[in-house]
Amino acid sequence: MQRRQNRNQGGLAFRFMKGLVNFLGVIASGAIRDLWRYSC
Repeated sequence: MQRRQNRNQGGLAFRFMKGLVNFLGVIASGAIRDLWRYSC
């Protein structure tokens, strides 16, 4: 029982990290596009 709960928690943390990385990637790409637009 405890083992299954731990695995669930790990999956949740992994999903959260994946979402955070995706979120940061979107923000970074948007910022780079804006910088590109302003510099050109």
